[in-house]
Amino acid sequence: MLYVVFSQNDFIKPIDKSNGQEISLKTLSAENFRNWLQKSRALDHTFQVVSIPITITGNIE
Repeated sequence: MLYVVFSQNDFIKPIDKSNGQEISLKTLSAENFRNWLQKSRALDHTFQVVSIPITITGNIE
């Protein structure tokens, strides 16, 4: 799933601190990302999310 997020207001990308180190968005767990989306929507009425299903086929090396 590809998520596109937009807000008229500034927002901070989620950070996973579960293992004691800050890890960037690209390695965030799905559960933590969903929690971040939910909190962001609740705090910012201009926060928008579009979910786009994608399928990757072929050889992935």
